[in-house]
Amino acid sequence: MGIRSVNELVQRRADSCGEERAYTFLQNGEDEAAQLSYAALDHESRVVATALQDIASPGDRVLLMYSPGLDFICGFLGCLRAGVVAVPAYAPNPARPERYMARLSAIAASAGAGIILTTGDQASKLPKLMHGLKPLEQARIVVTDTLPPSLADSCKPAAAGADTLALLQYTSGSTSEPKGVMVSHGNILHNLEFIRQREANDSDSIGVSWLPSFHDMGLLEGILSPLYGAYPLYLMSPLAFVQRPVRWLRAVSKYHASNSGGPNFAYEYCTQAIGEQQREGLDLSSWRVAYNGSEPVHMETLRNFAGAFKAYGFSLDAFCPVYGLAESTALVAATQCGVGPVQLAVNGTRKQAVSCGRPDTHSRLLVVDPESRLRRPPGEEGEIWLAGPSIARGYWNNPDQTGSSFNAFLADTGEGPFLRSGDLGFVVDGEVCITGRIKDLIILRGRKLFPQDIEYSVAHAHPSIREHGVVAFSTDDGQTEHLVVIAEVDLRRLRKTPSGDTSTPDSPPSDFHRIALGLVETVSREHEARVSTALLVPPGQIVRTSSGKIQRFTCRERFLSGSMEIIFRWDTASALRPCGEGV
Repeated sequence: MGIRSVNELVQRRADSCGEERAYTFLQNGEDEAAQLSYAALDHESRVVATALQDIASPGDRVLLMYSPGLDFICGFLGCLRAGVVAVPAYAPNPARPERYMARLSAIAASAGAGIILTTGDQASKLPKLMHGLKPLEQARIVVTDTLPPSLADSCKPAAAGADTLALLQYTSGSTSEPKGVMVSHGNILHNLEFIRQREANDSDSIGVSWLPSFHDMGLLEGILSPLYGAYPLYLMSPLAFVQRPVRWLRAVSKYHASNSGGPNFAYEYCTQAIGEQQREGLDLSSWRVAYNGSEPVHMETLRNFAGAFKAYGFSLDAFCPVYGLAESTALVAATQCGVGPVQLAVNGTRKQAVSCGRPDTHSRLLVVDPESRLRRPPGEEGEIWLAGPSIARGYWNNPDQTGSSFNAFLADTGEGPFLRSGDLGFVVDGEVCITGRIKDLIILRGRKLFPQDIEYSVAHAHPSIREHGVVAFSTDDGQTEHLVVIAEVDLRRLRKTPSGDTSTPDSPPSDFHRIALGLVETVSREHEARVSTALLVPPGQIVRTSSGKIQRFTCRERFLSGSMEIIFRWDTASALRPCGEGV
């Protein structure tokens, strides 16, 4: 495209597309509540940029705390045009402030963000929520939806090139403390071009997204790819999708969307939660790019979804499994549009994984033994190492982590530097398959087990276990590792089952016993592994990141400290104990 920065991209779209609609926000996932043309996007981002240039210096970090909507887009692009560094975050949830505010404060402190961008509806709530959190209390709040439109006339967009820092993308923290990934304008543009090529996007494409805008997948795939490809996007809140998943498919149907996607769980959720009556009238025949990433992709999920919605025009070949991480801006590898999903096996084993396609031609992807730092042969499992134009510059103000993660070299040839992804996978004929995370590995009696596989099995062990409410990890007593499984139980669903007992958790019914034994037997049967401890807990006990990923490390710490609310506990080495006897 011949542009050097996202700022130039915004200007080019305003010049060439003008009053064409760029973004539409669907209130409650259904009603069109706000729109932005390319010209309006240019104007509103200039307004924000001018306000920032009056109070900030180039390179300052600015925290974005917006509710889902179009204001985030204007705020984000306004930061880039002002020459400050955007730090995408999220609006705090007043109903559960303790879960969100501590992380927001940690992000603000790490980034050194002295300014917060938000809207009027959030600004009135922030002082109370931020009380006692100095990194947030000391920041200056700018309410962007009340800024004078005339500010756009005074905007002098900052000079930006490919190497200019654009944003700090804070990692989700599923296996460690969140870190600010330094992403440049060049990183973004290269990743957007890669997405365009794999998805074959053009001005005839149409997008629908419910993904969080502050997450790398939601930002690149959901927000910036339509801007890059000059096609319209219909955006809804993640909560609107979670509350009624059919809203997502109805938006795809209504607007004849070609591009939309999400993590694997979203497709499984739709398959299970959208009944026949809700499916009536859907037309998914326009959906040609159903990307699936951000967590392990299961072939069973893809087949089930395609089977459930085949009668409504959806094709299995529309699925485009992808692999990405924030340290590579977003996308690392992707399936070519129209090819469809395939499963491949690790050499000499029965272990299979869904292919996530290939990296782009300007990047390198190696599979390396994480201990010896030697390349593994094709088809054998190892750690994914990466190099290329999408690889970020490191972690903000964290030279030790940057050195260990972004500056890896092969032991025999000295080739490098490479990014150590921390992900395990293998490559067959250039196709990349991801099998798990190194730090999440569970090793029992020399056998390597991936928690995602165990969690998937347990989630299907009993109808009352919440679909995405399972976490598996190991503990070490100094002699051996023990497998712990924690499952959230939907008590309302339990009482609706034929054998459901309406007793309260204060006096555990036989149902809890059956659920726990079923869970243990499922893991034994499907993974040949023994569960040492199984906990049944109420919804909300399993800790997640802001993007919905399970924080296994934090869950493990809560288990060890005995701070979880427990409905029922099962132990291999002791009699069944009721709730209240501790962990």
